[in-house]
Amino acid sequence: MKMTRMVFLFCVVAALFFAVSAGGRDTSSSGSSTGPTGSGGAISFDQNVSIEYLGWSNNKLDGTDSVFKELERRFNMKLTYTSVPNNEYQNFSTMRIASGDIPVMFKTMVPDDAALAIYRGLQEDGVLVNVSKYMERYTLPNLEKAFEDASVKLMRESDGFYMVPNYLGPSTTGLYVRQDWIDKLQLPAPKTLDEFRDFLRAIVRADPDGNRTTGLTVAGAGALDGNIFPLFVGADGNWINYNGQWIHKIMHPNFRQAVKYCADLYSENLLDPEFAMLNINTIQEKISSGKAAALFLNGTAAWFNPMQNAMTAYRPGSQLSVLVPWPQGPAGAMKPGGTPFYGAVHINAGATEAQKLRALAFLDWQLTDDCLDLYFYGIEGDHHRVVNGRRVIDEDAKQAITFGRDLYLFYDIIYNASQYNYLTIEPLIRNLEWTKQAFVPNAVIGLSNDTTIQIAPRLTDVYRRWEVDFVTGARNIDDATWNSFIGEMRTAGMDTFQREVANYMRGR
Repeated sequence: MKMTRMVFLFCVVAALFFAVSAGGRDTSSSGSSTGPTGSGGAISFDQNVSIEYLGWSNNKLDGTDSVFKELERRFNMKLTYTSVPNNEYQNFSTMRIASGDIPVMFKTMVPDDAALAIYRGLQEDGVLVNVSKYMERYTLPNLEKAFEDASVKLMRESDGFYMVPNYLGPSTTGLYVRQDWIDKLQLPAPKTLDEFRDFLRAIVRADPDGNRTTGLTVAGAGALDGNIFPLFVGADGNWINYNGQWIHKIMHPNFRQAVKYCADLYSENLLDPEFAMLNINTIQEKISSGKAAALFLNGTAAWFNPMQNAMTAYRPGSQLSVLVPWPQGPAGAMKPGGTPFYGAVHINAGATEAQKLRALAFLDWQLTDDCLDLYFYGIEGDHHRVVNGRRVIDEDAKQAITFGRDLYLFYDIIYNASQYNYLTIEPLIRNLEWTKQAFVPNAVIGLSNDTTIQIAPRLTDVYRRWEVDFVTGARNIDDATWNSFIGEMRTAGMDTFQREVANYMRGR
């Protein structure tokens, strides 16, 4: 590896981080010692290999539970799951890779700008396995199908894929609310953002739990970018197509209105005064203890259940729900959809051939119904029993290994969308169905070159500082101040970056 390039990339990542701080083959018949076969012959499972997977999570798998042991048995491997908290992963993984201590499998937060810089550097330096080359020699049908997704194709290099995408589909972020407060105050569901402001105002004034509740709490300024601002400009992401031209969203005529809306919420304590310093853990604590009326978080059981459990422990009878549909903004009815995948798994080119093949077989199996079945039901006798031909789950035993999720934690290695297959929480099911109909995706995916890598940290820093200052009232949103904001963005390289976006999108 070219260590000087990795040092440069680490500096880029650190700058961005601090500025922002966002049916195939069934292998269940485990008596077989071979995996998928192809023109190059069978993938042998005869040799026991050690595989380390480095990923992000707030919960750890220590390798002692029976599902983990079953994975090791099926693939004849000694598996290690090195887990790093989400908000620490990018820096941790970059430093570890730069040191030369590279796991067999690891993730990057592609298509995040900083992660794209990391990925491009690793790919150019020959650190990553070209998965496409192995698919020419071995049958990996589920990976092949994953690579057919239109958005994933944007990440293909000229000679193939150097990543396995962590597929999400449209972001199913939920706008969580205290349903028991809504019932108590007999509040109608807000249909517009103006009605949402009145909705929050009614709750804050009533303060139902007596804890001086704020209105909407969010995990940092980025949550406003991803969930409220798109409702004004009609598109997700920083770069949007407006009247046939690619522009930064701050140049959209409705963007200043979006910032002012959030500033008005802040001035009335309808937006958490601590929003810029909060994270996904602290906002959950706030809504669970009666200190917030609403928040944005992923609409799955992994997030719903822990909040509901904490809320019930704090005040019996408390009830969590989500607003469906979201309040409509000036751009009309829409749901910011984000990118259809977030994160990618890479295989270390320096691993042994046996490790590479075992990792590929393991990743391919992650996309099978057999895999999801194991992750949902667990092991018979440990996590479920069969009664009259039906599997009956022992919820306590399942919770001990899923940490409140619908599925065993390894679902997130490449198939986050799988958690939606097993949704049983009615408000989240409605949120998912609405999302499928109303989402608007981020259109610019995969752009990363030497020019954008240089500009992105500066642009992000300028944008975030001004955004927070505008929302908190540290700067007025008048014409002169707004023009100064745009001028500083241009000085940071906005117009150059815009040309790169236009050229990139023209070539797609």
